[in-house]
Amino acid sequence: MNCSGCGAANAAGARFCQQCGMSLTPISCGQCGASLPLGARFCAACGKAAK
Repeated sequence: MNCSGCGAANAAGARFCQQCGMSLTPISCGQCGASLPLGARFCAACGKAAK
């Protein structure tokens, strides 16, 4: 799995990037519940800012 923050390759199942520490676990939108891709700043479904 590649980190969306720095591009480093990480082991499958890793929760955080071994190079930059960015979370590798997907998040969901707090407004509508849609799945957000790693590194997303806004929800593609409703436009709410990701936290």
